[in-house]
Amino acid sequence: MKGQTAIVAVPRGREIVRTLKCRTVIERGRAEDLLEFLVLWRDRVQWIVDLIWNLPKVPSESQLHQLFYNILRQQGFRAHHVKQIYKYARAVVAGAKANKGSKPILRKLTARLDKYDYKLDLERGIVVLKLHKDRVVILRLLHRKEYLERYKRGWQNYELIVKCENGTFWVCIYFKRRVEFYIPLSTLVIDVNLWSISMLLVDEVGDRTSIRFVKSPFEKYLRFKWRAHLLQMQYSKTWRFSKSIFARVRYWFRRARNVLTDHCWKLAKQIALYARKNYALVIIEKLEYVTRKKSGWKLAGFCYRKFLHALKCKCEDLDVPYIEVDPKNTSKTCPICGSELVFVNYRLARCIKCGFTGHRDIIAVLNLYKKVIGKIAPLPYILLYLRPTAGVGQDEPSRRRCKPKPDVGGKE
Repeated sequence: MKGQTAIVAVPRGREIVRTLKCRTVIERGRAEDLLEFLVLWRDRVQWIVDLIWNLPKVPSESQLHQLFYNILRQQGFRAHHVKQIYKYARAVVAGAKANKGSKPILRKLTARLDKYDYKLDLERGIVVLKLHKDRVVILRLLHRKEYLERYKRGWQNYELIVKCENGTFWVCIYFKRRVEFYIPLSTLVIDVNLWSISMLLVDEVGDRTSIRFVKSPFEKYLRFKWRAHLLQMQYSKTWRFSKSIFARVRYWFRRARNVLTDHCWKLAKQIALYARKNYALVIIEKLEYVTRKKSGWKLAGFCYRKFLHALKCKCEDLDVPYIEVDPKNTSKTCPICGSELVFVNYRLARCIKCGFTGHRDIIAVLNLYKKVIGKIAPLPYILLYLRPTAGVGQDEPSRRRCKPKPDVGGKE
């Protein structure tokens, strides 16, 4: 069939982990029993941490089992409770020593239960906890039924964390499953920028190519964060001691965080659904090793990586295959001949060797496609807005003139 040779091998699926976190209320049992269990759990972990902290080497799990198993069993803990207690204490000590920190002091009321110490019923929305001294507490999950149903098929729960915060009990249930990616019939290339996100869809089976530009949330996030920084610079270090100024700074930081988190996950879900609808292989940038000398790159790079993390999670949830590509020099290389481009302005580039002229966002998605597929993508409607908008030596045009149209697509 036409176009099958252009699609690279489908990436293999891997095991993914998702967390169901929700507030609970006690349906059967006593809240005092659960609170007593959490206090005993924290105290026993702190007791083991205090005993092994000054040892020259962190003991192994088998050594901790021989030292503390019988003692904790005599105090009423179940067998898997004991295992989780000394494993968590060992992890806390090992992490603190690896970071060269001081001895940890545990204050939060949190306990980790193995799958043998609780029973989950998503149909009824309850979880049965088996506590110390053969006590049982039944908690009702206060979450949407539609959200709970997503974990009924194909997901396997294996651990649970129960904690108490301000008198309210919360549970975090961990699920895992293996992703089974479908066989792609088209390619969707994603290029992330500060102002917009470029998407190039190439479907050689259906003989169509389209480009879309979606407004990114990064500009709004950085604008809110910059307001918080302006307040800090305006009042120097005294803003920490003023409750009103401190509240304003926290307000803008919290608003920036909420805007970024909410928009990234919503936009990632839309793109993943769009890719699944077209049975597309998603090509994204790999930004883990990208470094820039500009000071603003730390903020912008954080935004990009957060969005790409959300996109990868949504692709795995929907079984959409994706590939990460090194984006080095994708905006500076001519997609036709591979020569270095000369920028007319910040957004418009021109190749002196072959005469190709185009927008840097479009050039980036073309080069990302070329890196994976091995050939240049078809250029039907792309050439409509690749003509120069400003000559060499002229001022940079406005963003509205320089930015391509928001949605262009169709058959070749």
